Amino acid sequence: MKKLLVGISATGVALGLASVAFAGSGTALLMEYGGVGGETQHKVATGGVGVLGATGGGGTLPFTGVDLALVTAGALALLCIGWILRRVGAQQKS
Repeated sequence: MKKLLVGISATGVALGLASVAFAGSGTALLMEYGGVGGETQHKVATGGVGVLGATGGGGTLPFTGVDLALVTAGALALLCIGWILRRVGAQQKS
């Protein structure tokens, strides 16, 4: 019980200190991204030039470099592994 209270207290202190670290004004994060969001939102709302120079009148999606065949193969592999583990677990129960 004592270890549980110490763990909860340590977690509370860590979370409290983390919020103080991110609460500063004038940080590098604000200097880097401050004000950019409103400009982009205005461009999208008015149909002007948007992100990556795309016009508001349609077009194609940008190429991200992700090979969808690899992502699909990985998903299928995970599904097969899950199915095999479930079958093995059911056989061990019997």
